[in-house]
Amino acid sequence: TGVQTCALPISNAIYNSPGDIQWFVTDYDVKKDTKLKQDLGIMERNFRKLIKYAFLNVPDWWKQRIPADVKEKATRMKSEHDNAPVLRGQTDYELIEFIDFPDIRKIITEKRNWDEIFSKIFPKNQKDNFRFKMEELEVLRNHIYHNRVLGEIDSSRFAVYYDDIMKFINSYARKDQI
Repeated sequence: TGVQTCALPISNAIYNSPGDIQWFVTDYDVKKDTKLKQDLGIMERNFRKLIKYAFLNVPDWWKQRIPADVKEKATRMKSEHDNAPVLRGQTDYELIEFIDFPDIRKIITEKRNWDEIFSKIFPKNQKDNFRFKMEELEVLRNHIYHNRVLGEIDSSRFAVYYDDIMKFINSYARKDQI
């Protein structure tokens, strides 16, 4: 039923027997795990694109509309990226590419941003519901990206939240052709 077995060697030191290689077997659903990570990546990239597009007509939006702690962290992370020897020559990413998942929630639900911009994308009276879903998605996201297996209830919750949020993003994107 889609469950794959992955065998990983365990250090010989554990067994006090040089040359004796033991195998540790982990059962997990590779297709489900891959799909969850793929959906998270799609959602995060779409959120960044949505934020950039939503602020398109806002002058100096990065300085004016992004919370100070988010700007500071993104600037530090971009600097680390730009100075990492193994990443030299990689694409010159914009600062928005260095925000974390919780930062997306902060940017969108910040009062002025929500009232003036994002309440036109997401249901205006659903700010608290949006915040709640994003907080739960953050927990699920960290669980998934750190290779922990989600149970069926949490997998279903993720699917519902993902569909709800992506429905609004896609609707906005189609309407405004982003």
